Amino acid sequence: MKNKKILIQVGKLITFVFFLGILFISTIFMLTNTHTYLKEKQKTISADLNAISYAIDIQLWKDEFTYIEHHIDEIKDVDRSKDDVFDSTDFSDFQNLSDDDKTYICAFLYYYYSEVFEREINENAFDYSHAFLMDISEKNRGFVFYNIEGNKLDENTLGRKWDYDLDDHPAAKKIIEGEDSAFENWKDPTNNVNYYVGYLALDKEHEWVLCLSYDWSYMRSRIFNNTLILVAILIVTSLLFQCFVILFFLRKKVLSPFTEVESGLRDYMENKDSDDVVRKMSEIKSENEIGVLANDISQLAVEIDDYMNENIKLASEKQRVQTELNFASQIQDSILIKDFDINDKIEVWASMNPAKEVGGDLYDVFMIDDDHIGMCIADVSGKGVPASLVMMSATTAIRSFALSGIGCSEILERLNNGLKNRELSNMFITVWIGILDLKTGVLTTSSGGHEYPAIYHGDQFVLFKDKHGLVVGGYLGTKYPEETLQLKPGDMIYVYTDGVAEAQNPSDEFYGCDRIIDSLNRVMNENRESGPKEIIEGVTEDLDKFVQDAEQFDDITMLCVKYLG
Repeated sequence: MKNKKILIQVGKLITFVFFLGILFISTIFMLTNTHTYLKEKQKTISADLNAISYAIDIQLWKDEFTYIEHHIDEIKDVDRSKDDVFDSTDFSDFQNLSDDDKTYICAFLYYYYSEVFEREINENAFDYSHAFLMDISEKNRGFVFYNIEGNKLDENTLGRKWDYDLDDHPAAKKIIEGEDSAFENWKDPTNNVNYYVGYLALDKEHEWVLCLSYDWSYMRSRIFNNTLILVAILIVTSLLFQCFVILFFLRKKVLSPFTEVESGLRDYMENKDSDDVVRKMSEIKSENEIGVLANDISQLAVEIDDYMNENIKLASEKQRVQTELNFASQIQDSILIKDFDINDKIEVWASMNPAKEVGGDLYDVFMIDDDHIGMCIADVSGKGVPASLVMMSATTAIRSFALSGIGCSEILERLNNGLKNRELSNMFITVWIGILDLKTGVLTTSSGGHEYPAIYHGDQFVLFKDKHGLVVGGYLGTKYPEETLQLKPGDMIYVYTDGVAEAQNPSDEFYGCDRIIDSLNRVMNENRESGPKEIIEGVTEDLDKFVQDAEQFDDITMLCVKYLG
């Protein structure tokens, strides 16, 4: 019992000494930190004062600033719009100027440097409370040239004199006695707030000074906070030392298994060898939560390896598919005509914007013989590579049939039977074909379930509702009707796929045939000389504005042919 009481007393004594030591060290820290902080703050304030003083050269304008002090009321009332007086003045002969010119020039200078002073303060973003420029000479002591509170010039204090007693401002007295800069802790009796003020002499006579004042309570709180941090570090360090002693004895029983787990996990992160981490985790014989953790890490490493291997396979497959898509896109792009200078009796333009890397739309314009031109546009059901392959096959077939000399209807019949016999996974095509006689202007057309074309005949575009046959590739033996149009020089035919009419905006509205016709006529009304290129570009621009950022679900293809005669 006696030994127990002794231990308790010793413990109390150690605790008392410990806290007494902390109090002593805290006091030392406070004094040292205050001294160090103020020294560093003085360097910062001096740098701030010098940065501002460079913009205001009092020594250069000493006569003018002296004049300002004695005529401040007149200067405030001056109209400063006569810039020619300031620009034409020889300032080296300031004393010989007329009183009116002196007053005007000093007014201009006074307000100019007020803007310079305010700008320098704002651009440098000092953490001051007040910034002011004043005269502390015995004759004009306390004359305020400029005073900035926060970041704005205080107009009410310009040109006023403060009751500036040097006994209350030892730093100002040091400036007058010859020091270039000085600092003081001063309490403002008007608001009972303490400030820390830095002074900088601006002239050789040490009459004019630049001052920056800082909220002392804020600075004191910074010093206190810094000291508090140091004390906290001291306490934490002491506690950590005690914890270290405790951990030293617990290491073999608790921390060693953790170290082995951490080592095995780090090795796995570096080498990604799941077999090695499983072996290391199996060597940990702990039967508590650490053993469970080691087993979980082993399983996780195996699962991560399996996941990474699967990702590698998927990435390789994705790269292969992308390569095939790029190849198919290049083939498709090579088939579509790019040179629209086909014949001097027609003007042609076309565009295709696929919904995926490769599309299922096609367009073509080609010479059949010296007097006939074939044109077509089609939309293959489906998207992607299968649709593009059917599209390329159809393009070749249509050209081949047309060059053999048969008509539009028979071209569609042969194409229909050929596609159906191949049984291309129920794929079909909507096709519009036209053959134009360049001598007579007669256009023969046939449609296999395709969109209605638009005809420009006279002074406007109208929808030409031609007779439709079934889609190509639907049923064997399907017949397709033909239509005949008489084109005159200047007439145009505009054909498109359903990706244009069925384009949707974010509100799920369709673009529709009415908007197509309106867009076509708008282009023509804006410029009657518009050709196929301007027509397609105008419709594309209008379509983009309608769709906005909605997703494109179908290929968008357009073809326009103008008969020149």
